Amino acid sequence: MHPRLAFQPEYELAHFDLKRVDTNWATFTWKRKVGKTGQISIRGHHHYYLLGQAYACKEILVRFDPADRCFIFSDPDAPDVEIGR
Repeated sequence: MHPRLAFQPEYELAHFDLKRVDTNWATFTWKRKVGKTGQISIRGHHHYYLLGQAYACKEILVRFDPADRCFIFSDPDAPDVEIGR
């Protein structure tokens, strides 16, 4: 992919389209391993989501819902069943 326009910091905010970002994120599914405390991290340190002890040390799927701008967590064996948002 190549940028359509040369980078110009002063115009960056004017060209930014959050809906386009949301649409892009909605096309991905991520796999994450739940920690021993029932938490996962998506964005790195200090951004944790609690799924509960029932999912401790298990792998889960993460999708992005652009309609309400939240992450959806599901079991890989039943990807259509939400275990958390």
